[in-house]
Amino acid sequence: MQIFFRFLSQIIQLYYWLCFFRIILSWFPRLNYSPVMRMLSSLTDPFLNIFRKLPLQAGSIDFSPMIAFFVLSALSSIIQVIAKTGRLYVAQILSLLISMLWNLIFSFISFILILIIIRLISLAINRNKIYYNSPWTILDQILSRFSYNFAKIFTGKRNISYTTSLIIFLIELIIISVAGNLLFIFLRQLIYTVIPF
Repeated sequence: MQIFFRFLSQIIQLYYWLCFFRIILSWFPRLNYSPVMRMLSSLTDPFLNIFRKLPLQAGSIDFSPMIAFFVLSALSSIIQVIAKTGRLYVAQILSLLISMLWNLIFSFISFILILIIIRLISLAINRNKIYYNSPWTILDQILSRFSYNFAKIFTGKRNISYTTSLIIFLIELIIISVAGNLLFIFLRQLIYTVIPF
């Protein structure tokens, strides 16, 4: 039985990588009509399309594949636990799911933090000038939605510059990351304390 679960886990991991390559190759429109891409699409798109229905688009960026990857990783990890132990322990599964969920959230926050830092550096180099119809326009459209909304928590309805909103948003995301990490550690300890093996 353990051999079956190991094999099943490896098939899920293989499918994870097929989905990953499908997403990466979709960035190259000329490849969409190649036989390899059509075959890859026929294998992965039915699964990926389930998550594309979720409202996880910000401008031209679609974050729904992150949820698809989370589901595949969680499923593979749960099956690996069953393969190793031969049993299904609720505490281990809950701890694993919380860990993976936090990793997903933290990855998203880290991605946004990197974008904010890059944008703040570019604004500092260009002396806070915002050039329209530049490569930064799409990034500004995405970041401004979040940064102004999050900045309102501290500034209320007072008008602030785009750069100030980015700095406030950056600080808030760092605070959220630290608090989330502490909450994650607390929840894992709570699970192992409350739920017996």
